[in-house]
Amino acid sequence: LFRSHKKIYFSKKITLAILGGIFIFAFFYIYRLKYYFRSGVLFDIDFFDYLEYLVSRLSQVSNISYLYEISNSFYKILINDGYHALFFLSEFILSIVPKSFLGITDYRSLDNIFGVNFINSNLDSAGFAVTVPGLFIISNEFGIVSLLLCILFILFLFKYIKSVSLKNFGHAGVCVSLAYLLYFNYSGSLKEAALYIYSLTVFRILFFLLKKRTT
Repeated sequence: LFRSHKKIYFSKKITLAILGGIFIFAFFYIYRLKYYFRSGVLFDIDFFDYLEYLVSRLSQVSNISYLYEISNSFYKILINDGYHALFFLSEFILSIVPKSFLGITDYRSLDNIFGVNFINSNLDSAGFAVTVPGLFIISNEFGIVSLLLCILFILFLFKYIKSVSLKNFGHAGVCVSLAYLLYFNYSGSLKEAALYIYSLTVFRILFFLLKKRTT
């Protein structure tokens, strides 16, 4: 469909639009089968209700809107759980450093706190997307300084991931990092970002040592 330095032809755009429509209709029936396998009942789901659900799952709008409404309640829960203005930094570090080394036994991540307290209390081990804008909303509850530091920290993560990916894998790495950053923007999971950066950094160090040894 795409060639370097060439435009996508109109016929190809039409093909993409048709394939997109086919995917939406096909997934509508697959979506119904999911609940059939779960509960043994084939629910009659209105197509437009399904379409609304699909759009909400593929966008951040519903999550961000909900987080904005509950931001103050979320903030109070975080304070009670011992979080502070640099919660985003501690969340990132504690995702890499073994918590037992620091004597922490009852730590819960942001997405888990969000899920248990505001989505479904029965899903004790689950997590729900906080989103990057959601991180900004939460940090704003701690004050303007926390918000500014959070923005700078996220921008640093974006820059670092792109830079290391470029050094590790060349221009293909930039495409991979862009795909991950789009996902990270949706999930807002700092623990996933920490583990991703950790793996990239370890790979970079090992590659550097191997290259130095062979030269």
